[in-house]
Amino acid sequence: MADEPENHALRLLREIRDEQASFRTEVAGAIGEFRGEFATMRADQGRMLGVLEELAEGQQNHGARFNAIVEGRLAIIERQTGLVKA
Repeated sequence: MADEPENHALRLLREIRDEQASFRTEVAGAIGEFRGEFATMRADQGRMLGVLEELAEGQQNHGARFNAIVEGRLAIIERQTGLVKA
């Protein structure tokens, strides 16, 4: 009879140890997966930043062209209406 409580306690301790090992393995896998996803997100962020820089540059170029067109048309209108001496 004296062996039963000791064996029961040891069995419970083994179960707890096995559960902890399983949990550690699961957490380690989740951390590895998170690190991979995070690395992918960082790479995507870098690519998106490059695209945004290209868009900003294009917008500046188009803005300059648009301003030149508007200024040219405004000059024509001013000459035709007599607001400016030709």
